[in-house]
Amino acid sequence: MMVAEELGIPYDSVRAIIADTSSLGHNDVTDGSRVTFSAGIGVINSARNAIKVLCARAAAIWGIPTDAVVWENGAAKPAGPNAGKFEPLSLKEIAAQFSSTGGPIAGHFEYNADGAGVSFGTHICDVEVDPETGAVKIVRYTVVQDAGKAVHPSYVEGQMQGGAVQGIGWALNEEYVYGADGRLQNPGFLDYRIPVASDVPMIDAVIVETPEPRPSVWCARRRRDADRAAARGCRQRHCCGDWDTAEPRADVAAARASSHPRADEAEKAGLVGKSAKAKTM
Repeated sequence: MMVAEELGIPYDSVRAIIADTSSLGHNDVTDGSRVTFSAGIGVINSARNAIKVLCARAAAIWGIPTDAVVWENGAAKPAGPNAGKFEPLSLKEIAAQFSSTGGPIAGHFEYNADGAGVSFGTHICDVEVDPETGAVKIVRYTVVQDAGKAVHPSYVEGQMQGGAVQGIGWALNEEYVYGADGRLQNPGFLDYRIPVASDVPMIDAVIVETPEPRPSVWCARRRRDADRAAARGCRQRHCCGDWDTAEPRADVAAARASSHPRADEAEKAGLVGKSAKAKTM
C-alpha cells in the first residue's frame, strides 16, 4: 500500500517478496507494530529513490536534463513547458526500455529505524463470577490503545484484539500447578481446558492516534505532516534528513511562549487536530 501510494500506481501492481531473516546482517526484535514502522520507512524511501531513477531514465529517453522531469500520478512528465512537449511515460513504459537506458531499475534505502517509543493502553473487562464454582464468564471487553499513527486500522484492531485474547488465556486458562514435592503437576496440554471462541465476546477496539512530537520519528507520515508540525509550533525532520521550513503560526508561538494549554483546551482553540478515532461500542 505504501509503495503504491508513493509511486502513484494501482495497489495490485505491487508484489512483495518476503525474504528470509538470513538476508539481513542484523535486525532488532520484532514486536508490536515495529515492522510497519521500520519497513514502512524503508519501502517509502526505496520507492522515492526508484522515482529518481525512473525520472533519470525518462530524461534519457527524451534527451533532456534529469532535473527537467517530475513524477506525477505514476508517470514521468516534463517539469514545465521549457522542458519540451512529451507524452507522460508510465512506470511500465519506462521499464519496457530498461535494457537500452542503463539496465535494471531499482530503488534502494538503508536505514537504522529507531526512536519509536512505547505506547499506552487501557483494558476494561466486565465479568460474571459464579460464587459456588468460581467459573468466570467475560461479558464485555474493551481495549483502548494509543497507536501513534494507525497506518492500517483494521490490522491495528486485530493486534489489539489478539493481545487481549492472549491475556484472557493467561488469566483464566493457564497456570503452573506444583505439588508439595515441588514437581509440576500439569506439564502438558492434556491437563488444560483448551479455550474456544465462545469463551470471549467480541472485543471492542478503540484506536487513539496521538501524533509523535519528537522530530525524525514518524517519518512514514510523509511530508503531509509538515503543516501539522508547524501548527504545533515545532519543526519536523523527515527520514530523508530534510527539515520542513514552515514557520509556526503566531498564535501557536504565543501559546507556547506563555504556557502549554491542556489538550482539550488546545483542541478547542484549534491549535491541534482531533487525535482520537471515535467508535460506537
